[in-house]
Amino acid sequence: MHKLLFLLPLLLLIGCGAQMRNLPVGEGRMQASASVGGPLVNAFGTVIPIPYAMAGATYGITDRLDAHADLHVLAAVFKFMGLTPGLTYFPKLPVDRWVPSVTADVLLFSDFTAKRAYPEITAAIAHPIGTRWVPYAGLHNTFQFSHHPVYISSLYAGTSYRMGRVNLYGELQWLALNRDNHLTPVDYHGIGEHGALSPQFGVSMDLGGKK
Repeated sequence: MHKLLFLLPLLLLIGCGAQMRNLPVGEGRMQASASVGGPLVNAFGTVIPIPYAMAGATYGITDRLDAHADLHVLAAVFKFMGLTPGLTYFPKLPVDRWVPSVTADVLLFSDFTAKRAYPEITAAIAHPIGTRWVPYAGLHNTFQFSHHPVYISSLYAGTSYRMGRVNLYGELQWLALNRDNHLTPVDYHGIGEHGALSPQFGVSMDLGGKK
């Protein structure tokens, strides 16, 4: 229990992988994904990233609604279970020039003696260019309602490049932009002494399914 409470502030900040669900996968279809990246910190006279890895899968319930789940791989190093299940809704289909989306999920952490759940809401917009490039941007919000209320807001922007069934992602996040770095024990490299910049790289693969 004490280990969970000690590491949660760190996991809450770094526990955000690349935002790769910017277009619907299609009804009855599946997609596997993985990402690596992490917030930048000022250490040893330079700026270095704290590595964080995630792996997950997405399933198309309908052409506009996807279900997904992500495993927080690095959390397992600290003997935690980290899981983020959720849903993404697309008001418009990719045939439109702009594709907005809203994601609702829950960030779950447990050390198998205690657990914490953090609701999350993400609003994003993607703009497919041709058949390969998809620039995107969004606002990610994490909430804690028990104990001391916590609200963490993060901005991100990136692009994906499609090669057959594979999509490659490059993304820059500004994590916890509403958090004052003077109040954190880690010297994060952010903007205006707030939050942390976090480069992210990801890959997804279409696994097929219903046509």
